[in-house]
Amino acid sequence: MKEDDRFVETQMLTQRFGKNLYTPELTVYSSPVHLLAHHTRMKNAAEAYHFSALLALVCLNLVGSHFRRLKVPRSFDAWGNRVASLKRNESRPFAFMVICENGPRWEPGMPPWVWIDAALAASGLPSYQDILSHAVDVLAADEQHCNRPEMAVAQRYMRMLGAKWLAYRRDQKDSAINIKHLSEGDLTVPAMYDAEGNVFSVLGKGFNTSLFNLEIMFDAEAELRSRVRSFRNACR
Repeated sequence: MKEDDRFVETQMLTQRFGKNLYTPELTVYSSPVHLLAHHTRMKNAAEAYHFSALLALVCLNLVGSHFRRLKVPRSFDAWGNRVASLKRNESRPFAFMVICENGPRWEPGMPPWVWIDAALAASGLPSYQDILSHAVDVLAADEQHCNRPEMAVAQRYMRMLGAKWLAYRRDQKDSAINIKHLSEGDLTVPAMYDAEGNVFSVLGKGFNTSLFNLEIMFDAEAELRSRVRSFRNACR
């Protein structure tokens, strides 16, 4: 798309969807976007969402050593002991805030991953590529085994699929995946239930339901919810 056409389309999308930025149900997403836009002085909503999605993907894949290395700005001194507690508890929203504040101001035309890597470096953290590569390795290794054998098989299968998805996001330097990406990246989409309870696959039949049986997992989740509800009621 030509630059002029892209500018017009971006402005139209911003006007069309801008009113949804303040929908109460979306504040879990829009609040971090506003935070990043404030620190970067970014005025384009679509770009702010894109940058925030990339940073959120990074924060979700941070590990303990990353939090120990995290450089917290002096502006957080007013938080007192809460800072150490948030780092110890590996708070993802806290890491997002810190990285946003440490990051440079955004300049028009700056690629998202350039800003992300600059913000991570200023926060004492590895690059976007290194953080996600470590997460891919952890998923692929699958060292956190489940005690229930039937669940362990399902866990390993889903982590294998998750590693491929995350590796594709890392290599594409984009958190979004659409139908086109699924076919290009040879990514397997988990099967789903439709409104009538039938199992179906979005693309082809690549998902192995013998390794991850939806009915068994659905029943296991329902059982877990019932036990949690019973436990909470007993505590009251």
